[in-house]
Amino acid sequence: MIFTSILYIAFFTLAVTIYFALPYTLRWIFLLLASLLFYCFGNPQYIWLLPTIIIINYLGAIIIARSKKDLHKRAVLFLTALSSLGFLLYYKYAVYFSEIAFVSLNLFGVSVFQRLYDIALPLGISFFTFKAIGYTIDVYRGETAPEYHIGRYSLFVAMFPQLLAGPIDRAGYLLPQIRENSDFDYERVSWGLSRIFWGLFKKIVIADRLALYVNQVYGSPEEHIPLALIIAVYFYSFQIYLDFSAYTDIAVGSARVFGFKIMENFTYPYFAVSIPDFWRRWHISLSTWFRDYVYIPLGGNRVPKYRWFLNLFITFFLIGLWHGSNPTFIFWGILNCLYYYVSQLKRGVSAQIEHYLGADSTLLRASRILITFHLVSFAWIFFRAESIDEAFVYLSLMFRNVSVPCGIDAGLGVFNLIFSIVLVGGYVCVESLACREKMKERIARIPFIVKAIVFTFLLGFMLFFGVFEETDFIYFRF
Repeated sequence: MIFTSILYIAFFTLAVTIYFALPYTLRWIFLLLASLLFYCFGNPQYIWLLPTIIIINYLGAIIIARSKKDLHKRAVLFLTALSSLGFLLYYKYAVYFSEIAFVSLNLFGVSVFQRLYDIALPLGISFFTFKAIGYTIDVYRGETAPEYHIGRYSLFVAMFPQLLAGPIDRAGYLLPQIRENSDFDYERVSWGLSRIFWGLFKKIVIADRLALYVNQVYGSPEEHIPLALIIAVYFYSFQIYLDFSAYTDIAVGSARVFGFKIMENFTYPYFAVSIPDFWRRWHISLSTWFRDYVYIPLGGNRVPKYRWFLNLFITFFLIGLWHGSNPTFIFWGILNCLYYYVSQLKRGVSAQIEHYLGADSTLLRASRILITFHLVSFAWIFFRAESIDEAFVYLSLMFRNVSVPCGIDAGLGVFNLIFSIVLVGGYVCVESLACREKMKERIARIPFIVKAIVFTFLLGFMLFFGVFEETDFIYFRF
């Protein structure tokens, strides 16, 4: 069930109406059933998978909490995590690794099994598996008390706004909210609906329009001039950000209507002044998950320099692998690791530049933002390409000088290109204002009638210029 579909709007409206019409004692039951129904729409053949992950980690956490011996706790944690990850590893990576094994054995004249050709990936498996495992680890560490109420715990894992693509919330933050009762609040619901609308606008009007150009160019780069390839790189940077942040907007807004505050996933990442700063702003729930459950347990940066680089490499390698078995994702993760490592090594040089120009220099900050954005955009080429070879071919075609069938408009018309550029430029201006605290205060004081006029204008703009093809969100494939 896609967030931008009429079906979701109808489902959400009905769910909210019934939820607040029910007494407190029945609301969690209804929301859990609604979440399972929501999961069924996209994964009817995998309806058993979500409850299985829930039960494994629910029982594992309780056994850990009741165990007296550390060795016993570690063993249960290991088995629980391994059981949960086993499903993830099978569905995401079995085809890829079976192909490697099949080809490798055939080189030696050995053929002992039939290769796997296709395994459908259950929607949301990466997200709800990591959420469940994170809860079990928190219980093991003593950071979160085990939830003995299996219904509330199930709702924590399966809550439908964040089920398919996050954010990957923490139990210590969300479970206490599930235990509370919240009444219908006009201001809260109004804020949530506004956030949903903003997400729909970003997805339908901007992200999906950019996708038209990006898909056209990346689909046949040899047919387009170098400038078109360069524009597609920039467009994809904004497409993936607006697409994924739009999903987060709708998820956060939907949960807020029901009375829940869930984790934010983005804080203006393309205004980051360094790669470490970018990763503090981009896909926050995933980056902090790997930080807390992989990077820090490995030793973080409080180890010798060679070991620190190894910790960093393992973390980014796994972040890349988390996105899928395609080597392009792993290459993208390693490239970001190198970015991160170099940026940390040159902190001394950065300090000297700051001392010379001034830490508050607008020129210095702008140059850092531009450099960081271009490094990130370069890495996205490998993320978007179907293979590493395709990515390098794409890069080589960016610097050729030959006659090709399609011009700068990629065959979609000059209006579409100019309109897309205007939309991106307008959105950058909006974010540059929105990230300022004073501007946020001013927006909060805008009269209701003015907000209503702006909303009406944006709604008309979306209906007139939106791309209504109900395309999946990019992160559904992960």
